[in-house]
Amino acid sequence: MFRFLNRLNLMKKLLVGPVVVILFLVLLAAMSYQGLATQKSALNEIYQVEFKNYQLFSKLQGEVAMVHGNINKLMNWINTNTNKAKVEELQKALGKALAATADQLNKFMRQPGRSAEEKKTCRPPSSS
Repeated sequence: MFRFLNRLNLMKKLLVGPVVVILFLVLLAAMSYQGLATQKSALNEIYQVEFKNYQLFSKLQGEVAMVHGNINKLMNWINTNTNKAKVEELQKALGKALAATADQLNKFMRQPGRSAEEKKTCRPPSSS
């Protein structure tokens, strides 16, 4: 190795350092590009999958909160002897809303790629 360097003239010896630096910079650029590509795919997965799931669950949570409030309204109507037709109408609407929410949750859970933890957390309400 030293014999090789001793045979080079002064100009070539001075160029060895910058060439090595440039090679390391090219290697660093390649590693940085690979890291950015990995980060881009991870960010894309977060947006395409996780954020869409968040939007769905946020919508479901809003629907359940609306049903909860209307159940309190229904109980007040029953206690105050409100018109039975209005009570039955609200009761049917609440049943439909809960069924739609449970259907959306079941559809979400049937999608491929759900982990056991997600399935345990998002299990549908029991029918008993």
